[in-house]
Amino acid sequence: DALDIGDVAIAEPFEAVWDSYLSTKHRVFAFVGDGGNSFKNVNSGWVAAWLKSSDDQPTVQNICAALSEGNFYFSRGPKFASIVITKNTLEVSVDGFNPATDQIDFIGLHGKLLNRATAASVRYVLLGGEGYVRVHVRQGHGEARRDAWTQSYFVKYE
Repeated sequence: DALDIGDVAIAEPFEAVWDSYLSTKHRVFAFVGDGGNSFKNVNSGWVAAWLKSSDDQPTVQNICAALSEGNFYFSRGPKFASIVITKNTLEVSVDGFNPATDQIDFIGLHGKLLNRATAASVRYVLLGGEGYVRVHVRQGHGEARRDAWTQSYFVKYE
């Protein structure tokens, strides 16, 4: 299942819907597109997939596999330099980050804000009980604001 986050102006209501699905343990991938309904929107939203290893070629099959596994983020501007997931942490780095205007939010169960950072690279240590963790990057303010989101990573406890 997938949910289009859509226009930045309406992203927050869609994020609430996304969180409601995720909070009931429905694995729903989200994405953003430019809509293609006007020239001003062209290239305003895109998806970036990552392959399993640096040896993988960007073939249609490998890209489709990455998308079907949720190995992608989606953006209206910001670019993740890295997304690193381990058993106990979720770490991200964002290109072109300005600590005066930008922020990185780690969001969990029921849309709860777990951590907010104003640094280009940040690590969230899993504390237990998050259910899932996703990242929302905001760069700039007002009309100049641009957003990016990771997929949600469900927390497993042993």
